[in-house]
Amino acid sequence: MSRNLWLLVAVAVIAGGVVGALLIPSPAPSSPGDEAPAQAPPTQAPPAAPEPRPAPAEEQPDAAAAAGMSPAWRRVDPALVDADEQPTHREAVAGRVLVRIATNLSVLNIGERFALPVPQADAVFEARIEQVHPGLGGARAFTGSLASAGGGRFVLTVGPRSTFANISIPGGRYELVGNRRYAWLMPSANMDRDVDYSVPDYHPRANLPPEPERRPG
Repeated sequence: MSRNLWLLVAVAVIAGGVVGALLIPSPAPSSPGDEAPAQAPPTQAPPAAPEPRPAPAEEQPDAAAAAGMSPAWRRVDPALVDADEQPTHREAVAGRVLVRIATNLSVLNIGERFALPVPQADAVFEARIEQVHPGLGGARAFTGSLASAGGGRFVLTVGPRSTFANISIPGGRYELVGNRRYAWLMPSANMDRDVDYSVPDYHPRANLPPEPERRPG
């Protein structure tokens, strides 16, 4: 093969390579929008922790503490007091509330002041002892006045095993009947109408009609 023929073959090979390079398309560069970026799985928020519930308290505070005087009693929830500790009463009086009696009621003296809560009236009265009467079996009866608009009176009898009170306020009268730890404070209008709780160690009312005379036989 002559030298010129070899040159022609070389030129043809080179030309074919260039043409092939021009005819084969190169891959187009990918744009940012062509492929969706990989997304992390959505994270779930942790469940909210339940709000802490306050521990049940036997005694519910009232305005007596703010008045700077020791209260004669505090209202309590009957559901938090054992049934055998609750005072017994022959009827469930409408509007009654259960209270816990203060332990120092029996040692009060003339001139002393204490707070007298009446939850039904949403009020706490300032009570002042004016008289102290000895009662049966070591009981003590206190009488006094209430510092309130229109005035008020109270009778409080504290015995070794029982507690009674009669409270007269401008909005009505209330009776307290219980043991030495718990008592029911009840509206007088809803209570026994044949008992006068304003008298120490309460007695039947004097205006009751006499009982019919019983004849023998």
